[in-house]
Amino acid sequence: AVLIIDGFYTNILMDNEQRGLKRWEINSPARIRLRYKNSVKNFECIIKNINFKGFYAFLKKELPELEILKLTVILPNNDSFTAKTKVIWKKALPDGILYGFSLVAMKDSQRNSIYQLINKNYFPDLVKQWWKDIK
Repeated sequence: AVLIIDGFYTNILMDNEQRGLKRWEINSPARIRLRYKNSVKNFECIIKNINFKGFYAFLKKELPELEILKLTVILPNNDSFTAKTKVIWKKALPDGILYGFSLVAMKDSQRNSIYQLINKNYFPDLVKQWWKDIK
């Protein structure tokens, strides 16, 4: 996978990735806002990694069991994106739940929004990832 960030090409992201489009490791606190049964629920989480096809997050509380979740991911500086997601997998741990989300029916403008958020908020961390294995 090739990513262009401010004119630089990279194919790094996460080591030992098997998926076609690798994910950016961000390990960022965030909130997931979910509209469900005529109410709005917020879930604190850690976004472990993300790309244009999905993300991996750790939550302390379990999400409702729905086939498609329309949720908003809110980063610490209140930048956010809204997307339809599908839970591909989840794993219960003693202190919370790991979720693997797939982003479904994404428009190009939504993908661009994710790119802009990652570039704006995590670019220095991504640069460190690019060069970590070069000696």
